[in-house]
Amino acid sequence: MGLARDYLNQTATWLQTTGLDADGDRATTSSTILVRIEHSQRWTSDGVTSETRVFTEDAVKTDDALAFEGRTWPVKRSVPAVGFDGDVVLRKVLFGKTKGG
Repeated sequence: MGLARDYLNQTATWLQTTGLDADGDRATTSSTILVRIEHSQRWTSDGVTSETRVFTEDAVKTDDALAFEGRTWPVKRSVPAVGFDGDVVLRKVLFGKTKGG
């Protein structure tokens, strides 16, 4: 995945959901992963819309979270980008509302 790895020039902490703990709270493990973070803004009839797109090679999934730039972002959806050989090259991570920000 040489080209994809060159594209991933930043890091984030991946809070991977592993199940529930004894109290019924979400249990996670954390690891540092390579990502690309892209911020953008658009003018719409309702005002300014901001979005952040994050790309990674790792198998981030719904109910996980990514922490970067001082915030923890719950993953709403992870969309795979498939190469010509049928393998997943990157994942585009979409977020819900922020925690701790």
